[in-house]
Amino acid sequence: MSSIDEVIEMIDNVIADVMVPKNVKAALEEAKKVIKDESKDMSLRVSSAVYLIEKVSDEPNLMPHTRMDIWNILSALESLGENKKE
Repeated sequence: MSSIDEVIEMIDNVIADVMVPKNVKAALEEAKKVIKDESKDMSLRVSSAVYLIEKVSDEPNLMPHTRMDIWNILSALESLGENKKE
């Protein structure tokens, strides 16, 4: 089970990678802001973050390991959303 803090740490690790394109970093930063916004329901925060990250997951300039990290973030977000529904 992932926590919000674990997902944010995963996002920060990708953002810190110098090989990640700027548009991907920007999308991850925006997703991180959305996740931290406690004024909204968790399911809305998760779905908004997933949408933002999915838009850049097909970026052709991503290194394979970065693409895997992004898929892991998406998976963690989806499990976080599922756990909050129960």
